[in-house]
Amino acid sequence: MDKVVQSVDKIGGKLENLGFGFGIVTIKAVDINRISELQGVQYAELPKVLFTSDINSNRAACVPQVYSEYNSTGAGVLVGFIDTGIDYTHPAFRNADGTTRIDYIYDLSTLGKVYDRNTINQALRAQNPLSIVDITDPIGHGTHVAGIACAGGNINRQYYGVAYESSIAMVKTTRYGFANYALSTQIMRGIRFLIDKSAELNKPLVINISLSTNDGAHNGTSLFEQYIQTVCTLERVAIVIAAGNEGEAAHHVGGELREQISIGFTVSEGEPRLSLQLYKPLLSNLSIVLTTPSGVRSGDIVLSEGYKDVTIGGNRCLIYNTGPRPFDISGEIIISFVPVGENISPGEWTLTIKTLNQYRGLYDIWMPITEGLNPNTRFLQPNVYNTLGIPATVEAAISVGSYDYKTNNLSPFSGRGRLLNVSFNKPDLSAPGEGILSSVEGGGFDSKSGTSMAAPHVAGICALLLQWGVVKGNDPFLFGDRLKYYLMRAAKRERTDVTYPNPSWGYGTVCADNTFSLLKASQEGRLYQLSDDYRQENIEQSVTPNSPQNQPQQNAILQNQQPGTGSNTNQVGNNAQQFQQNTTGTTPNLDAQQNQGQLGASGSTGIGFAQQGQTQGAGLGQQITGTNNLQGNQFQVGQTVATGQGEQLANTQGATGSAGVGGATGLTNQPITGAAGQTGTIPVTPQIAQEGGPNQNPQISGESNLFLDPNYRYFAIEYQGDIKRAISSYPDADVLILDEFNAVLVAPINRVFEIAKNVPEVVNLDTGRLYTLSALSPVEASQAPLFHNNVYLPLDGSGVIIGIVDSGIDYLNEEFIREDDTSRVVRIWDQTVQTPNEIPIGFPFGTEYTEQQLNTAIKAKRAGSDPYAIVPSRDEIGHGTHMAGIAAARGKNPALVGAAPGSDLAIVKLKEAPQGSLDYFYAYGQGRGRYGNVDVLLGVKYLYNLALQLRRPMVIYIPLGTNLGSHDGNSSIERYIDEVSKIRGIIVVTTVGNQGEADNHTTGTLTKNGDSSIIELRIGQNQRNILIDIWVGKPDKYSLSIVSPSGEIIQRIPPRLNQAVDVNFVYERTKMNIEYFIPENTTGDERILIRAENIREGIWQFKIIGDLVVSGRYDAYLLQKELLAPDTKFLSGNQYTTLTPPATSRRIISVAYYNQNNNATVGESGRGYTRDNRIKPDIAAGGINALTTDVGGGTVTISGASVAGAVTAGCCAILLQWGVVEKNDPTMYAANIKTYLYRGATKREGDVYPNPQWGYGMLNMKGVFDNIRSVINMKADSAVEVFGQDAISNDRVVKSRNGERYDNNTHVQDKDFIEYNKGNLLIRIPRRGR
Repeated sequence: MDKVVQSVDKIGGKLENLGFGFGIVTIKAVDINRISELQGVQYAELPKVLFTSDINSNRAACVPQVYSEYNSTGAGVLVGFIDTGIDYTHPAFRNADGTTRIDYIYDLSTLGKVYDRNTINQALRAQNPLSIVDITDPIGHGTHVAGIACAGGNINRQYYGVAYESSIAMVKTTRYGFANYALSTQIMRGIRFLIDKSAELNKPLVINISLSTNDGAHNGTSLFEQYIQTVCTLERVAIVIAAGNEGEAAHHVGGELREQISIGFTVSEGEPRLSLQLYKPLLSNLSIVLTTPSGVRSGDIVLSEGYKDVTIGGNRCLIYNTGPRPFDISGEIIISFVPVGENISPGEWTLTIKTLNQYRGLYDIWMPITEGLNPNTRFLQPNVYNTLGIPATVEAAISVGSYDYKTNNLSPFSGRGRLLNVSFNKPDLSAPGEGILSSVEGGGFDSKSGTSMAAPHVAGICALLLQWGVVKGNDPFLFGDRLKYYLMRAAKRERTDVTYPNPSWGYGTVCADNTFSLLKASQEGRLYQLSDDYRQENIEQSVTPNSPQNQPQQNAILQNQQPGTGSNTNQVGNNAQQFQQNTTGTTPNLDAQQNQGQLGASGSTGIGFAQQGQTQGAGLGQQITGTNNLQGNQFQVGQTVATGQGEQLANTQGATGSAGVGGATGLTNQPITGAAGQTGTIPVTPQIAQEGGPNQNPQISGESNLFLDPNYRYFAIEYQGDIKRAISSYPDADVLILDEFNAVLVAPINRVFEIAKNVPEVVNLDTGRLYTLSALSPVEASQAPLFHNNVYLPLDGSGVIIGIVDSGIDYLNEEFIREDDTSRVVRIWDQTVQTPNEIPIGFPFGTEYTEQQLNTAIKAKRAGSDPYAIVPSRDEIGHGTHMAGIAAARGKNPALVGAAPGSDLAIVKLKEAPQGSLDYFYAYGQGRGRYGNVDVLLGVKYLYNLALQLRRPMVIYIPLGTNLGSHDGNSSIERYIDEVSKIRGIIVVTTVGNQGEADNHTTGTLTKNGDSSIIELRIGQNQRNILIDIWVGKPDKYSLSIVSPSGEIIQRIPPRLNQAVDVNFVYERTKMNIEYFIPENTTGDERILIRAENIREGIWQFKIIGDLVVSGRYDAYLLQKELLAPDTKFLSGNQYTTLTPPATSRRIISVAYYNQNNNATVGESGRGYTRDNRIKPDIAAGGINALTTDVGGGTVTISGASVAGAVTAGCCAILLQWGVVEKNDPTMYAANIKTYLYRGATKREGDVYPNPQWGYGMLNMKGVFDNIRSVINMKADSAVEVFGQDAISNDRVVKSRNGERYDNNTHVQDKDFIEYNKGNLLIRIPRRGR
């Protein structure tokens, strides 16, 4: 140990000994490369960042019975919390006399200040307590957690915690005010502190940790996890850890490797950085391809050991494969995304994993946990298993998941264990974690939810058990695995749908009374017992542990030491195999002892720890061998590094050490030589600090700020090695470290390039660029404005009507009024206004307003009269006005030019769906913009009639969608649209909707008869009724089984031909109606319609059973996200086939949307293909941040699928003008326009088209007309295909002085040029080489 201390001092570091062969080294980042100089250090890792993950809940955990029957309240037990702090003034933590129940507060946020009970009492008596004990809990997490386990004293009993008479110790680890995170090294310090104080106070210890992280392999191999494992194994302690809240966070994917796997994930706007941690099988060789939201691909990146630095589409990607590590044979692969600008490119990314050899196996990838990311950064097809947060993955700890005790339903957020290849089951238990009433900052009480609330229930129960077993002497060995055994064995396993142990529930829900009953029965039924005298001796030792006649003895010490030494930093009492120590109940200070026990000749001595009087010994001088490699982590200035030293206990192995005097036990300060072994160190990879610690930045204050000096310049550089030290040799220069590879160099103008050239650490110097503000409107992205005032091809939609079925229009907006004060709106059919004499012919309701009436209303406005007395139609929502502006604003405000500013408008204002329809579909909440299917269909019909009446081409735009239906184009409105679209000059456009990431669609595949698949549906707290629409492709026939959140099972419900089955759930009191349609009339497929009333919150399972399996696929849909209560969703949502009908119509033009500013996908955009596997969407258009008209004459910026649809509708109007109005293609049908759009679409490099996200590509009107020009230039077969006529066959050959020339009304050709004339479109192309 001395050697380690000396070597740490030599490199300017500081060592904190945590015991058990672990320590923390604090070192400057610039000296990190000197880690390899440390002697006795086997391995080091960076600290991990961990986040904070009532009487009724106590009753659910069977606690109240224990108080009366076993008289156990936690008295004499210390419950330690490692959390955000505590409101020590809260009455829940004070005795009846006003004194504190808190033994210690250890504030790691202020350099480790310690407050003991006396100091806290002094503060409580003071007028200003914070002037003495400056501890608060701004977040309130620690106060709430401590209250669940330990609240008591002078408060109402309904607020009592589980162990209401226990003592309390709080380690405050979080920093910076309201920050909700801590470093793993702080938690390790906290554990060390609590163990020491437990020994000082002679109280058995429970430690509650309600913090978690995703940083690691989730298999217990990190030093952080190993330290906790070692403490659990060797100390008289129960460590209880929350399972984390990642169950439904979509931050984990995993499964079986295949030849190629594509993993989609979305990055939220404003995400500054993101790391993915990939863990693969040992033998599998992998490569990856990264695809940005803009479609830029990285190319194949082989994941070989070491670093790789890749720049992809304005994002820097750092990939590091650690290779095997001393305690983790497979290592990890870290994929870090670092923006070149401020944030990572938002949108949908794709990670493609390719397996390069024949070896397969399981892989896992984790993102950081929810508290470390923006809300919408997530995997698109996550795996809910293996979502347990670290350190709940520690095998010996008690890991606790959460359930809702009111419904006996697993909490959707609760972290789950691994489903496959399980060596040990996690979590261990579930406890109440939803709506838990407990203490909060300021003296009050409130409810919180999370696994953080579940863990302290178990921690409190452990305190009750330790009081009964250790303090009262009923079972002095009731700690560690023994304590855990009784908790798990006695857990309630009430759910008939669960096989225990289970990766969601563990061994069941915790029950204190069952645990005590099992302990009591175990005691009474033992085959042999300790004698009464011996038992009494143990009790006396427990009561008076430090009496002279009962000095603690050490029988065997496990250690890992340097060759030839017996130096051991462990202390008496740290080994769970020491009977005398465990019965005395004392654990001396770890830093105060350096003692060695001597083994008897047999190598074993003493009494075993299982109370059977058996002997158990351990080899002395055991040690670990091998080499060590530190790679792949980034050290932080001033931060601490957990190290595994030569005395690593968790990995002891080797031969038995030297034997002592026969059978004798005792204490000695003499080192004992251990078996031969060897340790070594491999050179480490130096890392540079990223945050924290001493200031490394150049002086930037006052007159010395070089960055503000006009004689200096600064440039971004890439570097390797110690750049700070290298630049320090230039007195007139300095460097600002950005991260381990990037920095900013500042130097005099005339020297900066010289310095960069002469310093070998500078890898690259970026001379910089000028940047201006840049934001492209969706209309501009379509290139429609290119034709508005084009000299050769002026097209603005003139002569074409754009009909919009929406919320109405602000017809008084100047953008919809011509220069002569006449309206551009030719008709409004307002379904909400009922004027008997003005109902459109053939329609049952509403009022039709003509162009003349609109003109009269405009004149009235100009004259100061009320225009709404003439045309009372208004757009209360504004959506229709927004769409009309994007499609057709005339540009009086130059910033608002629509795609077709010369077109006219026809508007259908839809009436809101009646309440009866909303109730039928179980729409959640209240709100506008909810329309009935028939009203929309009538709107299409009205516009179709109007087009025929006025004999003008029309684009009908429907910016609406539904999530119900077959999604194969067979709904009534879709089939009607198909018919309308057969008419020349009528085009129907719609959007794919915004349901891409709503998790309201899921799908699966069965392979053979009898197969089954489970759909997990989470019902949000406020969801009362719900409709589920399941579709099965013909000729398959499936049946259904249902499991409620409480575990009530409805066995297979056999499909009956067009019959409904009613099901009542006893516990939930939910009524379900299941109706099979075999076959469904319009599709021939099977449809299963589930209508549930009074549905309860929780996770419902619908088991799909294949009675006849041919095609195998099923799809399930919920209502649109806007019509569901918050948190109602499928747990395994699928983003494909999420385009909303009528987008699945065969002849409609379906439009997806993307971010036109960076050509990136947008996760919310609905996706194809259709359920019958047709290609949809047709095209993609920009849909982000469109400036458009607003009600009242103002402007508004909007985003979404409807924006893209409106742009496309305007572009279709331009095509109709060119084709029909100007007679360039008089026979222009929907199919023609689709072909033009497909051929002119821009395609991102590397994408395969068509595809479910983009259809045939990005809308590009210039590309459309460029393609038309090239088509005219094609030979006869192509000309016939596009224009329906042979453009060459009627040519007459004309001789000229320039040679042979072909001439007709479309095609002129000679040796100098090729010329085409199609209507008003004239194209002349010079021949090559001239």
